[in-house]
Parts: sequence; C-alpha cells; structure tokens
Amino acid sequence: MKNHDNLESFVLGTFVGAAVAGITALLLAPKSGKDLRGEIAGQADKTKDQARDYLNVAKDKGRELKDTVEKAGSDYLDNASATYEQLSNQVGSDMDETKENLDKIKQEAKNTAEDTKDILKERSEVDKEITREAVEDMKETVDEGVKEEKEIADSNKSDSGTAGQKVSSNVNKY
Repeated sequence: MKNHDNLESFVLGTFVGAAVAGITALLLAPKSGKDLRGEIAGQADKTKDQARDYLNVAKDKGRELKDTVEKAGSDYLDNASATYEQLSNQVGSDMDETKENLDKIKQEAKNTAEDTKDILKERSEVDKEITREAVEDMKETVDEGVKEEKEIADSNKSDSGTAGQKVSSNVNKY
C-alpha cells in the first residue's frame, strides 16, 4: 500500500509539475493569442500522452507483479509435490504413520495452493483498482490543467483586446 501511495504521489507530482512548467512557459513567451492557444492545446495533448504512458507503465508493473506471484505459487506447489514424491519413496515399515503424514502434507500443499490462488485473485483485483484510481486521478489532473490553460488563454485574449483599444485611442489624440 505504501508503494501505491508513493507511485500515486509521483504521478500526481509529475503531472502538476508538467502543467505548471507548461503554463509558465506559455505565459512568459511573447506570442499572439492564436499562437498561445495553439501552444496550450499542444501542451494539453502532450500531457495526455504522458498520462497514457504512465498508465501503460502502471499496467506493465501490475502484470509483472502478478506473474511474479503466480510463479512463486507455482514453484511452491512444485516443491510441495516434489517433497510428497520424495516422502512417498521413503515409506518404510511404518506405513500407517507415513500415510497419515503424507495426507497432512498433501492437504497442506492443497491449502497453500488454494491460498495462493486466492491471494493472486485478490491481488489482481487490487491492481485493477489501483490502475483505475490512477487513471481517474490522471484524467482529473489533465482536465484541470486543460481548464486552467483555457482560462489563462481567454484571460490573455481579453487583456490583448483592451491593450489594443488603449493604443488606438492614444493614436487618435495626436
């Protein structure tokens, strides 16, 4: 869960940092309103692409984790089966006691395999939920960034119009 919080904080920080850097660069660059709006739209597309890239990385990491857990469970089951086979070959004169022990080991192996299967299923659901939450957070961040960029572009557009009117009226005085 701590890794999820760290990943979520990193992704959120990345998007906020990218949005702030993009907005700052756009606002400080001397450009016309049309050019500024074009760059804002380009920056929004770039941010969306980054969000998709991070989503793909999160999905890949989830798959890797699932594969690792499945392999560990399979290895454990193989080891339990090998142990069962080994003990079967060592059965001696005390057959009843050995059979009882083997049944316990077999039951333990079965229980462990079932527990591993349940853990994999739960982990898969957790990974899906984490991915879903990350996607929702990314969408919200991108939408907020696009909205802020549009508001800034509209604000700059109205400021440009007011400045043009002032210059025009000053020229008419002379």
